[in-house]
Formats: sequence, structure tokens, C-alpha cells
Amino acid sequence: MNSLTDPSGTPDWLMHPEAFDAHIIAAEDVPDLYQSWAFLDTSMTVAVNDRLGENAKVIVHHANTLALQDFEIDLLRSDLGFARQISLQVNNECVLAARSIVCPGSELQMILSRDNKEPLGKLLFTDSRWQRLSDPIPLAVTDGLIGRYCCWQDANTSDTLVVEEFFLPALIRSY
Repeated sequence: MNSLTDPSGTPDWLMHPEAFDAHIIAAEDVPDLYQSWAFLDTSMTVAVNDRLGENAKVIVHHANTLALQDFEIDLLRSDLGFARQISLQVNNECVLAARSIVCPGSELQMILSRDNKEPLGKLLFTDSRWQRLSDPIPLAVTDGLIGRYCCWQDANTSDTLVVEEFFLPALIRSY
């Protein structure tokens, strides 16, 4: 089952964060079509742009405090998180959905604001204050999407940022 609800291919949970339900999966459970995306160790936005030959546009669907999933609670040590949920779109079609989370009140909250339309990869892979704390870990959403998460730390504040990315059908079809 897939809960893609509009012609652009936007997952329903981007607009309705309470519908988001993801869990960690084993690396061997990642389908072959998703392997290169799930374990990519460079910027996802750059890889998407390179693959599709165009610059993806960031659409912010949600930026607010919300209840976290169990694995997110373990990562941030908080029941609540400030999350920005976005899609990357190419030619008005969603190719990637992402959810980035920090603890509420964190200094990092401003980079997740609704007004920030820059891809986080632009910051995370170019600013030396950001350190990746984990290799990509595969995820699955109950609507059938496959994705991954990585944890990052701000060297200035020691705050943790969780970045989750989910590969939409338009991206996978590009192979």
C-alpha cells in the first residue's frame, strides 16, 4: 500500500505528520533498487540533482513540534522534537521526502524553520562544524516507502540533528 495522495506523488504524512509511522529495518531487507540510495555517504540532494539532471526544489510541508517515533526518542532522548518535513521536487513531481528533527528549543531549530528553503545537505556537507555521528541506517514507512536516517552533531552546540530521507517512486523510476 502506498499513501501517495496527489498528482505530484507527495506522501500523505508530509502534510499530516501524525500519520508518519516508520521503523528501522535490517540492511539485508533493503530492496536492490534502493541499495545505492540507502547507503549513500554523500549529499542526497547533490546525488538527486546529478541523477535527474536538474536542481530539485525544496517544498516545506511542516515545521513544528511533534511527537516522535520510538527510534527517534532513543536518538534525541526526548518524546517531542521540532521537525521540518520537506519534499524535493523536480518538474513538479516529488522525488524525495525528508524529515529533519532536533530537540525543541535547540539552537538548531532555526535551520529547520518553515522559511528556510535550502536543502540541509548544502549545510551539512560544506560547514566543518557538522559531524556525522552515524552511517546511514535503513528505514521503512508503513506506506511502503524505503528510506534511511543519519545523525549529525553541531560541534558548536553539541546538539544532535536527525535527518531521515525517503525515496519516492519518481526517483526509483529514474534508474
